[in-house]
Formats: sequence, C-alpha cells, structure tokens
Amino acid sequence: MSENYTRSLGEVVTGATTAALATITQKPPWAHKAKVTVSTDSNYLFCPELRKVWLFENGASSYTDLIDNAKDKSTATKVILDSFADDDYLYIAADEPFRGIAVDVSAANGTSSVITVDLSDGDGTWTDSSDTDGTISSGKTLAVDGLITWTIPSTWLPDTVNGLENMYWVRISVSSTLDSEVEIDSLTLLNRETVGASIETVTGGSVSIPMGGKGGLEFTSAAGTPANAIQWLGR
Repeated sequence: MSENYTRSLGEVVTGATTAALATITQKPPWAHKAKVTVSTDSNYLFCPELRKVWLFENGASSYTDLIDNAKDKSTATKVILDSFADDDYLYIAADEPFRGIAVDVSAANGTSSVITVDLSDGDGTWTDSSDTDGTISSGKTLAVDGLITWTIPSTWLPDTVNGLENMYWVRISVSSTLDSEVEIDSLTLLNRETVGASIETVTGGSVSIPMGGKGGLEFTSAAGTPANAIQWLGR
C-alpha cells in the first residue's frame, strides 16, 4: 500500500567528524519518516524522544511545562529561562537513558555561572553526572549552542518527578542566577551510543528512515563534512 503524506519539510545539515561534535537535527512533531541523502559516507543515530521538560521555580514552588516549546522545531516558541535562579531546576525526561542534550540557544546568558547535571537514582535521590558543558563560554553557561554530555552510569534509574513515573530524569541547576533574558529554541536528546548506522554513497547515498517515537537524527562522518539533505514526511 502506498504511503500518502500531506506534509513535507526539507533541510540540509552538515555531519561532524566525531560524536563529540555530533550534528543534531530535531524531528518535526508531525513527521513519520525521514528521507536522507548524503554527499559523503555518513553515519546516523536516532535521538530518543523528549518526553517532558519542567521548569521548577523554587520561589513559587511551581512547575511549568515547557515540553511543546522544547520540541516543536519552531524558532517562534522558546524555553524561557529568564533569571533562572541557583535554587531552581530544569527537569528533562525520556523513556531511556541518553548521553546528553543538544541545546540551541537563541538568547544567550551573559552571567558567569556553571551548570550541574544530576541523574535520577530511582529512589528520589540524585547523582552528579560530572557533565561536560559545550554551551559554556568564558565561564558562562548557556552562552552558545552546544552539547551537554556525560557518561551514563549504571546507577541511573527511572524515577518519578511531579507525578510522572518511570522516566529517566535529568535535573539541571546553576551556580549563579542567569541573565534576565535567557532563551532556548530547542532541546534534543543524544543517543546513548556513539556508533551509528551507515549511509554510503557507493550504494546511492540515500535511506528512508521511519521516525515514529523518535526525537530526531544525529549525524557523524568518518571524514569530511557531508551535506545531509533531509526530507521530513508526515500527515
């Protein structure tokens, strides 16, 4: 049976040479399939689906749901972290462990501050991930686009936050209150692995990838910087 798609979106992303510099592209929420064509041999990994983003403001003792703004692939909606304080938390959840987060910053933080990324232990406690912050510049976190990564420990277990159960949770905090205007366009999770499936130009350099339940695609290349053309298809 033929597939009838009514929505289509094209984009071109450049594959990096190592997983540490992985190029991430977020899936449109409506997309069911990605048709990918590469100019140079490339590798791809699925990004786990982002299931929840909550901003907990300690002063108000309240949770704000930011999941739609974080994953709608729109620059018109933002994850607002204005004056994010040193006793606030950003909670991020997925159904499976992930090795980091790709952060697309639209309004940069200009205040000296560093992040701590804690991982859920499964019993309401947290462990520092000893993360590497690729968004930091001159001691200021969330100053540039980048990857926040960590090594996945065996102690990272599903837990419950604000009534949402059985999720792998990340809890992000800062050492000092951020600027009065800090905004993020998107948050995309990184696969727990770093070695992906290959797309080889010798076999045509193209592949059709089902994207149900996935959050996006991550590209790396053994050499060069291939231009990966993606056609997102959905209804």
